[in-house]
Amino acid sequence: MSKQKYIHIITILGLISIFSLQSLWLCNTYFFVKEEIKKECTDLFDQALYKEANIISKSVPEGTVIGGGAPNDSISITTYIYDGISKLGYKYSLSEIDSLTNLQLNKKNIKSEFIVCIVDSCRILQTSKRMTIPQLGSIKTEIIPIKLDKSIGMQLVLTNPYWNIFNKMWIILITTIIMTILTIVCTVYQIKFIFKLNKISQIREDFSYAMIHDMKTPLSTIMMVQDMLKSGRLEGKPEIRNKYMNIVQAAKRFVRLSQNDLCDFHVY
Repeated sequence: MSKQKYIHIITILGLISIFSLQSLWLCNTYFFVKEEIKKECTDLFDQALYKEANIISKSVPEGTVIGGGAPNDSISITTYIYDGISKLGYKYSLSEIDSLTNLQLNKKNIKSEFIVCIVDSCRILQTSKRMTIPQLGSIKTEIIPIKLDKSIGMQLVLTNPYWNIFNKMWIILITTIIMTILTIVCTVYQIKFIFKLNKISQIREDFSYAMIHDMKTPLSTIMMVQDMLKSGRLEGKPEIRNKYMNIVQAAKRFVRLSQNDLCDFHVY
């Protein structure tokens, strides 16, 4: 396998690893923020229900006992109040709960359309608005029981909480985008730089091979003439001897010039 293929494979695996880690980081952050918003909205919704229950309680004749049963830490005071007023025949108001919930959410700058739902163990019995609850993307608070046996409860559903999620994640999102862009730019630059080095290296090899090949002829000529001169057959032929000597000198100059060009090329 060639070096370029190794570079491609390593680069692709590196990018996949980086993007996978960033995606995992973003997903974990998204679910963490979503859970944080859910807990905050559950507390705010419970406060809205408590205020609405107190409003209803003011309509109850003075001296009337609201609620009953042994105190239980797992059941909120809101549940006791709603269970008590329902037994006395008083009805909660979904529109009032909707208004109070909106006030509570605005105090915490939570901007989203929402629905207040009356639910039992498996289905929605009633809603404060005629809206379709999306299956994906919505945030549902914990169910707050309005009966001591927990058979019926109220739940707040944020139908489009995306702005609130983005508001808590925008720094992370921008940082991730910048990191991704920098990673891609640096990777592309490194790949181009490596390819350029490989191309220069190939040119050097081709030039060296061509230069060495061209030097074989003058070297062979030098060796042949030297053998001829050493043999002594040209001792009585000065003109031919000088001619061969000139040939040797010319071949040596060519070899010297070729060596200088080769050295200059490698230095460049």
